[in-house]
Amino acid sequence: PSSDPLTVRLASLRHRIQPALEQRNIRLVWNIPLPDGLPVPTDATASEIVFIMQEALSNVLHHAHATEVVVTMSHDVHTGVWRFEVCDNGVGLPAGGAATETTSGYGVNTMRDRALRAGLFLTQDTRAGGGTRVLL
Repeated sequence: PSSDPLTVRLASLRHRIQPALEQRNIRLVWNIPLPDGLPVPTDATASEIVFIMQEALSNVLHHAHATEVVVTMSHDVHTGVWRFEVCDNGVGLPAGGAATETTSGYGVNTMRDRALRAGLFLTQDTRAGGGTRVLL
């Protein structure tokens, strides 16, 4: 439900996605600390964050050919900005290293649209050692 705190929604996402990852022999590293009283995104923004992370994890399951995915939530105390990352060690994005309108599928475009609608900054790129990083 949209009234749940962001950390509860993310825990629910983990509960749903981890068995599917395990079935495909993809190790999940979950770095989502409790925010210790810090204000986290709420309401519609929190919903968009969860949907984007869910789509990124779905892409790992269906396209990455990864053996590991790392999900991280962090907070910069100096700027007050939250970061959400989904990084895998799979095949990465098509040549060029970044998802573009012409190289991305429906899911990537949906993530972009959701980020714009919520006023969030979204990047997707190929990591130096291989794999893909989705940063929100």
